Amino acid sequence: MNKSFKFMILFLLAVSSTRATQESRNFSIFQSGIAVTAGIGFSEASLRAKDAAGLGVIPQNGYSSKVRIVNDRTIENLVGDPDEWVDFTESRSVKNRYGFSWNLGVLAQKKLDFYTMGARWIFGFNNASSKMGYKTGNMYRETVLDGDFYFVSDFALVEDQRTTNFILRNQWFSALIFEFGYLVMNRIQIFAGPGISFQGQKLCCVNDSGKTSGGVCKTVWGPMMALGTRYAFTQRISLGVEYQRQWLNRKTWNKISSIVPNKTRPYGTPILKTNNNLFLMTLSYMFSAK
Repeated sequence: MNKSFKFMILFLLAVSSTRATQESRNFSIFQSGIAVTAGIGFSEASLRAKDAAGLGVIPQNGYSSKVRIVNDRTIENLVGDPDEWVDFTESRSVKNRYGFSWNLGVLAQKKLDFYTMGARWIFGFNNASSKMGYKTGNMYRETVLDGDFYFVSDFALVEDQRTTNFILRNQWFSALIFEFGYLVMNRIQIFAGPGISFQGQKLCCVNDSGKTSGGVCKTVWGPMMALGTRYAFTQRISLGVEYQRQWLNRKTWNKISSIVPNKTRPYGTPILKTNNNLFLMTLSYMFSAK
């Protein structure tokens, strides 16, 4: 897909070069004004599940207590109901998935000779997602007795347990981008700029049939960077390509207990951090070119 992105940029440069000799070097199709913008393409989520050890409540019941006497026997008994636990202290696997992305926006732009500067606000949907797997099973705690000494272990899951999957979906997003551009051969604008992005996310649990139901929603935000180029067909209409990178802050999903399966409890609290890559085709229409 990166090859396609490079090909589109080379294509725009090639088209504009055939027309550059017919236009004045002191005149640019791009002008100052207010424009509406639209973008369509795909997005890729890159998720990292942070270590959640030490978070969440310490189990008061629902686990197996093992007392092991050195050079003697092991005594085991249940404390409360033997529910299963989802261990959020460590993710077994993370699979990132692509999604369809689109946005609409407004661009205010000022032309200064061969340079442009402006601000753009966009709102749209980014449907990339990530699937995480967490160990699930019965919890136990072991006490070791050795004469007058004893040792109590941390809580741990019994080995060879199953995996419970969760999906983190990106939903709506909004961003404010500050653009700084350079005009090439009258019809081409190359721009880049920083910004801030807000992303709506939904965390769902995958049941045994592979479907999701319910979910917990949160809004995360973080800095971003946009890089792209536009080709102007007229003073009003331009077509281009754009790449956006969003570095979203990490979020603690402390309401995870509301979406885990029945007769299952969460141990720890998941901490998730997402970075998004967006590859877009863009269209701009300038209402008040000056």
